[in-house]
Amino acid sequence: MTWLLVAIGGALGAAARAALVSWSKENGWDRTLPLGTMFVNVSGSFVLGLIVARGAGITETAGIGIGFLGAFTTFSAFNMEMIQKIEAGEGRTALLYGGGSYALGLLAAAAGYFLV
Repeated sequence: MTWLLVAIGGALGAAARAALVSWSKENGWDRTLPLGTMFVNVSGSFVLGLIVARGAGITETAGIGIGFLGAFTTFSAFNMEMIQKIEAGEGRTALLYGGGSYALGLLAAAAGYFLV
């Protein structure tokens, strides 16, 4: 049953990420920084911090933590966008995006954790 929760959560998380990133591009959020990806990674970190701090059971951890948030947040897209910025000669922007994403992700996870 756990695998089914992960699968359902993963499908929903991937669809939510695709929709949000698409929306952010269509609405001009990603002109300089890939803010759509940054948003999903930071907000996902925050929600995971909440789940961990609550001491969530296996159902919530599998469905939301592993499934939904695992598919919603995206380390691979983040790294590809960093490489694209570097290749485009935008090293400063890549540094801002990378450092900002990690710093905000850590802060968001801590905020979620300590909020509970």
